[in-house]
Amino acid sequence: MTLKQIQAFYWAATLGNFAIAAERLHISQSTLSKRVFELEAALGVQLFDRSSKQAQLSEHGTRLLRHAAQMLDLSDLIQADAEAAGDLAGTCRIGITELGSLTWLPRFIAQARALYPRLIFQPYVDLARSLERMVHRGELDCAVAPTAAQSDMLAAQKI
Repeated sequence: MTLKQIQAFYWAATLGNFAIAAERLHISQSTLSKRVFELEAALGVQLFDRSSKQAQLSEHGTRLLRHAAQMLDLSDLIQADAEAAGDLAGTCRIGITELGSLTWLPRFIAQARALYPRLIFQPYVDLARSLERMVHRGELDCAVAPTAAQSDMLAAQKI
């Protein structure tokens, strides 16, 4: 059984209509039906009574619906935790030369703040070699300079 199968079953059962559930999930009705059939096969039970014009939940389907909701809620929590774990927070001490600080740095910080509101930037403006020494000593987290780093102890990336 897959999460997509559980999701297809949940929305079909909750909305009471396979076509509307498929639209809600942005998939075709045949894909939704296939997922529900695959879930029924995996569980070895019928989740819907299809004897009438509109499919109705079977006894097994009614019991599964509560668990399906819990599984989808848990999936949402896992996703939220994963996204929060990737959310940068703290202070970034960034070294920059004067020209960079006057040109692109303000726009860069504004965009970074929009993406990572919990990240605080502390820019430090100086000459490239001074910034390199400060990164090497751990006084700065990173530096942006127009020249390559002279120290082999530092990782440098050309941008």
